[in-house]
Amino acid sequence: MYKNEMYRKEKISNLKTKEEIKNIPFKYSSYNIGFSLFKNPNFSLNKGDFIDLITVYPKSKDKKNMDYKLRYVAKNIKVIGFMEKGKLVENTFRKIKQKVKKKNKKEKPTYELVVKYSDELVLDIKPYLILSLLDDYNKGKQVWMVQVKEAIPKKRKPVDIIKIGKTPKKAVKRIYPYKEYIPRNTSVVKVATIEYMDDKIASHSSTSILRTNLKKQCKETKQYLIGISKKVYLRKATSNRSNVVKKVYKNYILPYTKKVNDNWYEICDGSFVHKNEAVRISNKRVKGLLYGSKK
Repeated sequence: MYKNEMYRKEKISNLKTKEEIKNIPFKYSSYNIGFSLFKNPNFSLNKGDFIDLITVYPKSKDKKNMDYKLRYVAKNIKVIGFMEKGKLVENTFRKIKQKVKKKNKKEKPTYELVVKYSDELVLDIKPYLILSLLDDYNKGKQVWMVQVKEAIPKKRKPVDIIKIGKTPKKAVKRIYPYKEYIPRNTSVVKVATIEYMDDKIASHSSTSILRTNLKKQCKETKQYLIGISKKVYLRKATSNRSNVVKKVYKNYILPYTKKVNDNWYEICDGSFVHKNEAVRISNKRVKGLLYGSKK
C-alpha cells in the first residue's frame, strides 16, 4: 500500500505474519543448556541476569561411598536468552490459550490459560568452561545454578579474609648496618721433643703456645674493602669452590692486606674475598661510616 492510500479489501491478507527473532549477541560463546539438567531450575530468570554453575559428583565409583565433591564450574555467566522447542522466546514462561478437549464434539469449544515453560536457557560462556561443565556433569549428573546480583568487576578492592591457624608473616625489608669486621684471635699449641741417641738418657719435650693477634693485625692494615653483595663469603683460597671461613653481609668493612690478582683480595685474617662481593673504600670514608664523621 502507498502512503495515504485507502484500505482496500483486496490488499488485506488474513494470514498472520511471523515475527522474526534476531540472533542473540554474545561475547564468548552462545551455549544453550536445558533447564531439565539442573537440580534447581530457576524459571524467574530474565535476560541480562548472571548465574553461577556448581557441579556435584562422588569422589569414587563405590556406591557405598557418600563422599561428594563440589566445584564451581563457572561464575558470573550472563543469561542472554531462552529457547522453546528450538526457537528463541522472550521469557522463561508464558501463558497461552489452550483448547479444552471434550467428549461431545457438538459442544462449543472452550479455552483455558496454560503456562508454558521454555526448555533451555542460552548462556554467554567461554569455550573451556563448557567442556569443564560437561566433564563434571558426566561424573555425577548434577548441576546447580545460583543467581547472583551482578557481574564482579575485574578491578575490585581486596577483601579481608579471616584465616584460621598461623598468620602469615609480613615481609620486612632487611637493613644492612655498617660494621667493621673484627676476627677472633687464634692460638696454636706446639710441642717440641728432644730425643737422645743413648737410650739411658730420657727424652725431653717442651710445649709452647703461639698466639696470633688478628685484631691488632687487622687494625694495622689501614686499607679497607666494603661488602656490596647481600652475602659476602670469606674463603680459604682464591677459588669460588674453596671452603667458606666466614660469611658476612652487605656494608661490612673488611680490612685487607693485599690484592692477590685481578679478582681476589686477601683479608687481614688470611682469608680471601672476590671483587664481585667487596670493593675498595678509602680510610676517610670508613671513618665517616663507622664513627659518623662527615669530613
